[in-house]
Amino acid sequence: VIDVKFNGEIVPGCPKRVTVKQISQPRLAGKLLEAVILNEEASFQLSDIQSINDLVIKIKSHTGQELLPKQIQKISPDDYIIKWIPRELGTYSIHVIYGDQVIKDTPLKIRVFDPNQVKVSQISDGLVFKPNMFCVDASEAGEGSLEIGITCNGQFIPNQVKSIGYSKFEVNFLPQEAQIHLASIKFNGHSINGSPYQIRIVDSNLVKAN
Repeated sequence: VIDVKFNGEIVPGCPKRVTVKQISQPRLAGKLLEAVILNEEASFQLSDIQSINDLVIKIKSHTGQELLPKQIQKISPDDYIIKWIPRELGTYSIHVIYGDQVIKDTPLKIRVFDPNQVKVSQISDGLVFKPNMFCVDASEAGEGSLEIGITCNGQFIPNQVKSIGYSKFEVNFLPQEAQIHLASIKFNGHSINGSPYQIRIVDSNLVKAN
């Protein structure tokens, strides 16, 4: 309620009742991914967007290539999902502007990787109690982390991973049983092509020379 006086007298028509409406600020919402897969659809969510006409989205790769969103999907009166497809490895910057205001926590920095570019070599069958080794090359896969696990009959087998430079690694383990061993390899949480790899381990005492 607003009361206005002039020379101590209440101005005609006062007091006035005024409704104050709180305006929400546009913001990022939902789960934000720090890394996405090359050539696969990625997305992020915006909330409290009153007019899509006031929204500007700029998606730029580390080489300067600019992308347009694949789709801007309305999921509720004021909420939208922005879908896009990364075409380069490396880090993308996503700038989001609403009206003349940069939305909080932007630009987003999103790493792009490709688990299909992780290569495994020198993998072969082996003998019980004899060290077994293979190599993993992630040099063409972008930025990320490797997860390597060796199992036999559902039990994890200790392994050692040694960096040999340029995102290339040597993996060693010592098999304890004459059984199929599985080498599971993930890059940024995603299984690579061919994983899990089967490694057949035999007992050297049962191997006969021809």
